[in-house]
Amino acid sequence: MSEKLTQEEADELLNMLKYSLTNEITFPEKGNSIEFDAKGSTAKDVFTIRIYRGRINN
Repeated sequence: MSEKLTQEEADELLNMLKYSLTNEITFPEKGNSIEFDAKGSTAKDVFTIRIYRGRINN
């Protein structure tokens, strides 16, 4: 069973500065997504960031 975060812990993770481990990011074409890793303020805090570009037309 996974351990639950307290609201304080969740807020800390959300507010933490994150540094991309990728030098350059190219936004995906409509309907596609990309993923890249970022690290937080400590070595144990590693995040995967996913950017999805929808297909909404003006």
